[in-house]
Amino acid sequence: MDTPGPRGRDVHTLVLHRRVPRAVGTIAGRATLTARRIREAARLLAETGLPQSAVPARVGYRSRVGFHLAFRTAYGTTPGEYRAASPRRDRRPLRRL
Repeated sequence: MDTPGPRGRDVHTLVLHRRVPRAVGTIAGRATLTARRIREAARLLAETGLPQSAVPARVGYRSRVGFHLAFRTAYGTTPGEYRAASPRRDRRPLRRL
């Protein structure tokens, strides 16, 4: 799984799991990664036509339940409710790389 990195380069999720905690500390590193994933998920839900069921894997979650709980904790709403409330209605399909 690759995640957009600085300057638009993709960074493999496993690399992030190793480097971020070293740079900012284990607990802070985990929180930083979670926040980054959830922000990217919110962007995908609001701006793309990517199926909601594909979003968790796209942002690095293995479990849809874990993703759902993390998203709800961060935004106070479910991913489906967030997408439905999103002001952007002209969601375009995500391009394949």
